[in-house]
Amino acid sequence: MPAHLTELLLGAASDAAHKGMAVPGGTDRSWPALLAAAQRAAGGLAAAGVRPGGQVLIAVVDISDFFPVFWGALWAGATPVPIAPPRDRSDAERDRVLRIAARLRLPAMVVDRGVRVPGLPLLDAGELIDGAPMATRAEAPPDTPALIQFSSGSTGHPRGVVLSQGNVLANVDQMAEAYPIHSDDLKLTWMPHWHDMGLIGCHLLPLRMRMGEVRLSPIAVFEDPIAWLRAVDSHGATLLTTTNAMMDRLNRRLERDKPRDLNLGSLRHIFNGAEPISPEVCRQLCRLTGLPESVHVPLYGLA
Repeated sequence: MPAHLTELLLGAASDAAHKGMAVPGGTDRSWPALLAAAQRAAGGLAAAGVRPGGQVLIAVVDISDFFPVFWGALWAGATPVPIAPPRDRSDAERDRVLRIAARLRLPAMVVDRGVRVPGLPLLDAGELIDGAPMATRAEAPPDTPALIQFSSGSTGHPRGVVLSQGNVLANVDQMAEAYPIHSDDLKLTWMPHWHDMGLIGCHLLPLRMRMGEVRLSPIAVFEDPIAWLRAVDSHGATLLTTTNAMMDRLNRRLERDKPRDLNLGSLRHIFNGAEPISPEVCRQLCRLTGLPESVHVPLYGLA
């Protein structure tokens, strides 16, 4: 098992250089290109004062910018702390972000261009990625966490879960061993990149498996769930990830619109988790699309 998360990206960049992350409407990057962007982001973070053992709060909507900053923080020897970006300019959203920042050790906070959070110094994600590269990974102090995950705070104050390098790498290895997946698969996901399924299951796992991934905007798929299925055909995706609620939303849209031109021939499995799973919702999708019931793979996870 690797000793550091960055070895997942290094391994994929070396062994699967022709694969990478496709972001419809954004910037596609091969795994070597993502590594290069991460090294530039690491240089930008270091120039902004981030030191090994520090913490980087990442509240970035743009998928194309988020992942270079996430890996850049790790490359700089710091701990990335991905959170749901501010949904609006309300006091409630500002207070949510400030409460999280108050729990950390004077973190740098990286945001999308133009975002403002009064009370915090901010770094522009796009500008970081344009920085001078840090060619060699910085060594972090031994007790530096790999990742800190914060809950949404929807039912109270956000709470952080501290994950070590060993925690995350063991989790990814267990998924690689248990799931019916292989290196020739292509994962298509709309799961938010700050969510544990969207980050660990839909990004770190593909890197571990040396497969490629396609990432759609969660907002775009919520507005048009059928676009998620159309992307299966346009990209040749073999694996999908979803929640039960989004599958139910998709079913209702399929019943309403009755599209006749969906080609799901490449699809092998739909991974469904993060909330209680309804067998009837799964069966209904199969009735509406002609997919076999064996396509469904239920998941359970806990941050």
